[in-house]
Amino acid sequence: MQKKSWLSLPLLGAALLALSSGPNVKAQAAVANGVLTLDQSTTLYQGYGNAPTATDRTLAAGTQWQIAATETLGKTTWYQVGPNQWVTEDPQFNPTSTFAPIHLTQAATIYGSPGDASTKTQRDLPAESDWAVGAQQTVNGDTWYEVGANMWITQAASFNPAVYQDITLAQPTMLYTGYDASRQSTGRTLAMGSTWVVTKTAQVNGATWYQIGDNQWVTMTDSLNPAPDHFDNAVMTITVNSQQGASVYNSYQAGRTQVKELPFGSQWQVTRQAVADDGSLWYQVGGDQWVSANGGITTGAIYPETASLTGVPLIAQLPELPNGCEITAVTMMLRYAGADVDKVALAHEMPRSSDPNQGYVGDPWDASGVTIFPPALMGLVQKYAGNAIDMTGMSFDAIRYQIGIRKHPVVAWQTLHGFPYHAVVVTGYTATDVTYLDCWSNSAATVSIADFVSNWQTQNFRAISY
Repeated sequence: MQKKSWLSLPLLGAALLALSSGPNVKAQAAVANGVLTLDQSTTLYQGYGNAPTATDRTLAAGTQWQIAATETLGKTTWYQVGPNQWVTEDPQFNPTSTFAPIHLTQAATIYGSPGDASTKTQRDLPAESDWAVGAQQTVNGDTWYEVGANMWITQAASFNPAVYQDITLAQPTMLYTGYDASRQSTGRTLAMGSTWVVTKTAQVNGATWYQIGDNQWVTMTDSLNPAPDHFDNAVMTITVNSQQGASVYNSYQAGRTQVKELPFGSQWQVTRQAVADDGSLWYQVGGDQWVSANGGITTGAIYPETASLTGVPLIAQLPELPNGCEITAVTMMLRYAGADVDKVALAHEMPRSSDPNQGYVGDPWDASGVTIFPPALMGLVQKYAGNAIDMTGMSFDAIRYQIGIRKHPVVAWQTLHGFPYHAVVVTGYTATDVTYLDCWSNSAATVSIADFVSNWQTQNFRAISY
């Protein structure tokens, strides 16, 4: 007796289901030259008739099957596609559920069959994309979704590309079309401090490359970027909590070991900056000696070209505190830091003295009020923010550091509105301008950095942050 052979013919073409695909309808089947073409997912049965036994297998839409036999019972036609394996176009014997579209939270590899690693294709669907689902199966506890003929995906990590940590750029970084010798510069430079989602990495001649988009690659290698991460005149001033100082580690990457502490207020030459795999920024202050960028203010390094803080509350000093701009500005800063504080309560709490470096001169709610300087506010800021930094005498780089790296607003002293002393809250900057909140005018203002620094200088560059 001649042995029959059972096979699934190669697909003539396969297209992904678009989100506009309608709900599942009656199973359709087209027969030509002894070949059955399924127009939607179809249940496979053992046997045929009015009560056949359904298997746990569904044949995908678009697949083609050689017909061994045909049986018609009433209005139902059955097709034999394997040994005791039958399908029909009758809707009562086929899936009628409408599957919800799937939203991919990470890239997903396409497989030819659900749960079968050997059917892995070379195609990945991108993260944050949405796909219509034609069928759904559970294999070994993993849910699989049919998004096209013989195209199955799952969100199980073991079947999908590795998930990489985002990368934060430690310097202006050139964008390339690839990572190998054929790569070309796009002419586009990504801003220092910007963060990007990494979809793939590659190693070439000791350099690590990161894919951040289709044909978009970056590397931290000095020679391939417009600005180096090494400095000649950068200085780091340790400004973390005075009791803790700043920890020094033997590396900036994971697995680093603490080697010593740097005291509060001390200054250290910075020769290099680097970004760890977890996105944190570090400064080198000696051979194999690294300090977190959060440990102190660094001047003379590279900072993001632009930065802006949203959510800093604008609080008017009037009518309660006609001479209380300093404590009102500090209240705005502390509110942003998460402290539940009130300008009037803080005005009562701040110290008093005839020396503004020791306390407020007069009272801020009447004509006797004069001013208060950063040293006298350190205790109050430390109490409510957990840290206090007297930035007096530092350059505008210190403001760039606080806002661009640490994301902390800065209270700076200016000469404004006819007052000999006035305090504003700096919330952002660009390459040319600086933005601040003014509690006297109860509004935001933007001025050139040159004008701001010139005015700031009249106040001996007084400033405070945390």
